[in-house]
Amino acid sequence: MKSFLLGLGLLASVGMVQAAPQLASHPAAGNTYIPAPPPPAGLLPIFDNIARKYPKGFYNTIAGRPIVGPNSTVGLPETWMAAPFTPATNMTLKRVQVGISWGGVGTNAAVVAIYDDSAGLPGNALTTWHATGMSGYGSCCSLVVKNTAGLPLTGGQQYWLAIKTDNSSKDAYIVWNYNTADQVTLQNVAIYCKDSSGHTCSGPSGEWLATPLLPTVAYAVYGN
Repeated sequence: MKSFLLGLGLLASVGMVQAAPQLASHPAAGNTYIPAPPPPAGLLPIFDNIARKYPKGFYNTIAGRPIVGPNSTVGLPETWMAAPFTPATNMTLKRVQVGISWGGVGTNAAVVAIYDDSAGLPGNALTTWHATGMSGYGSCCSLVVKNTAGLPLTGGQQYWLAIKTDNSSKDAYIVWNYNTADQVTLQNVAIYCKDSSGHTCSGPSGEWLATPLLPTVAYAVYGN
């Protein structure tokens, strides 16, 4: 397990998490296929890159971006991530679906949040949900699904779907898996890094920073 974690830490430090051979022994991982929930009836996609056209691989199960709590033991500083979406018209957000999985270390929990935009970066949190009991990294392919009674969105305005940790998931190690539907479109995402547990960020600590990403991460936002 120690060598597995060191391998993940090295890959994550350069912006990617991939499976090591030891992952096959993880009880939560394997080849069990978990069907994706269909797009919800009566709702329209505001953004959706989940690859349902691939019957057994609607996101990349063995590569993604790390989400790390400040007390995690994986050898990385605290790290969050946010991905953007922009409704074409005024809409009400009703549902999010996101391809995140548990890295097998620490608490199996994370926070899913919607932020407004502040100069091209996440600004204020508009709504949050807690996610627990996620499938193990390497299994295929459950989605974290969260519903809301309705969050009004303004057409043409950018918003952010973020995955982060909180006081109940300080030692969490979560992977936001890459999508497999689009391997050519570069997308700007936002990464938050804060020095923690003796580990330092490669850039400024405690700030959201925009960075281009290819491929991007798997997520969908629905509304009406």
